[in-house]
Amino acid sequence: MAAPDARARYGAPTATKAQGATYTPPALARFMAEALADAFVATQAPRAVVRCFDPAAGDGALLAALHAALRLRGVQGVALAGCELNPEAARAAEARLGAAGAPLTLQIGDFLDGGPAVAAALAEADLVIANPPYVRAQVLGSERAQRLAQAHGLKGRIDLYQAFLAELAAGMRRGAGLCVLTSNRFLTTRGGAASRALICDRFQVESLWDLGDTRLFGAAVLPALSVLWRLDAPAPGGPPRGAAAMVSAYTTQAPATATAGDALEALASAGVVALPDGRRFDLRRGRLVAEPGPGGLWRIDEAEGAAWLAAVEAATWRRFGEVGEVKVGIKTTADAVFIREDWGPTPPELLRPLWTHAAARRWAASPPRTAVLYPHENSGGRRVVVPLDAHPRARAYLDGHRPRLEGRAYLREAKRHWYELWVPQDPEGWAAPKLVFRDIAEGPEFWLDESGAVVNGDCYWLRLHPGEDPDLLWLAMAVANARFSEVFYDRRFHNKLYAGRRRWISQYVKEFPLPRPERSGPIVAAAKAAANLAADPSRISALHAIEHEIDQLVAQAFDLPPLPPPG
Repeated sequence: MAAPDARARYGAPTATKAQGATYTPPALARFMAEALADAFVATQAPRAVVRCFDPAAGDGALLAALHAALRLRGVQGVALAGCELNPEAARAAEARLGAAGAPLTLQIGDFLDGGPAVAAALAEADLVIANPPYVRAQVLGSERAQRLAQAHGLKGRIDLYQAFLAELAAGMRRGAGLCVLTSNRFLTTRGGAASRALICDRFQVESLWDLGDTRLFGAAVLPALSVLWRLDAPAPGGPPRGAAAMVSAYTTQAPATATAGDALEALASAGVVALPDGRRFDLRRGRLVAEPGPGGLWRIDEAEGAAWLAAVEAATWRRFGEVGEVKVGIKTTADAVFIREDWGPTPPELLRPLWTHAAARRWAASPPRTAVLYPHENSGGRRVVVPLDAHPRARAYLDGHRPRLEGRAYLREAKRHWYELWVPQDPEGWAAPKLVFRDIAEGPEFWLDESGAVVNGDCYWLRLHPGEDPDLLWLAMAVANARFSEVFYDRRFHNKLYAGRRRWISQYVKEFPLPRPERSGPIVAAAKAAANLAADPSRISALHAIEHEIDQLVAQAFDLPPLPPPG
């Protein structure tokens, strides 16, 4: 049965975005159900009735799939229960399960406010299967986000699925199993630290699939699938318990070593798997490990990858974040007012050139085409707002956009001037030499800027701490632009977006390693040569040759095998 209209289920603005109303596709529902049923049959004692629960049942796809999977594995007694917000979807679920001979006890309402009946059904469940709504804090609204955070002990920018996960952990009985579909962001971001800690405290991880850009799911989120067993909560802070198997799948251009009929079938393979539609996935299989320290990121640990990272660690001298500060660029929250390519024949004062992703290039960026009206300066060692009385053209321009700028309530609440940028960063910091790089890109795009231009929020920048050797910027640029960095990123952080793109953000780049000084001289010299060559399009062949030389020098500096020429 087709899923009910999401707008009818959740209402304006758009239901899918506002309430996470994206139904689980049938093939993915079967995959989830079979993973949970296999784990249950393999590890749990037989029982007369297996009670199953779905906290966001939708049209019943997950419960129907779990019922079928359990029956195929010889489980005859299956009782189904759930919770669903939308009455129309609830009727569809009851009809579907009734037609399959699996009556459903369904509570109508919001699982997070479900009351005693929902809590009792959850507490009785042997198996829970869930595709919680995925709604970001900015769509939830600050009031509801704060209320959910307080109720469930969440911190930072929360997503609705995190509240569902916390409520499930609180209400499930010891020994119950959970198969849950979430955003894969919880594996590798600071914002996911609370969810990682919750799982470590309350569950044993049976298996985890980072489904990457398989596009198995209709929502824009990149999904992860976890099979967990509820345990008593030990002292917090430990790593994931159990030797959890982990699989990751991301698109690649590498030659295929196997074929599969579709993306779900590919998940049973390893290596580079080709699909009939032309896509190829790099299927990696290993175990789940957590980086050390509070909030350590989760990643897949393959034998080859672990040995590679160990060699890099042994040869590391310092990290990017130890020699300088990695920061995001400015955020105006009114780009159409503050940022333009054409400022007219009599532009306002206070304009400064602006680096954006459009200018990003490896080694040497294109000249910035945009400028930002930047109403901030340093005075007495502090950032202050520039008085507009001394800049009449800037004042006239900003006055023309005053209603829009004054509409930014968060500036008023912070007792800031109506014409400020929301995140202006350090006005003095732009003048120093800095390494600039694009946020979202398949490969690294780092370049050294000595022009003093401002960096936009779609890019990041690294400025050295006082007293550090200026050549460290050249060394960092070489390490970051070398093929080494892509392998390091994938094995250490493993956070990709669709089509193989990576997030080159502070929390990752600050962890990039630098080799020992005695091994760095030739790398610095080659980086300077690459920057000169990159500025001249006619010398592309010479640039490729020096890039290959840098790849070899960086690999050698970290005691890694030589790299073959790029394909």
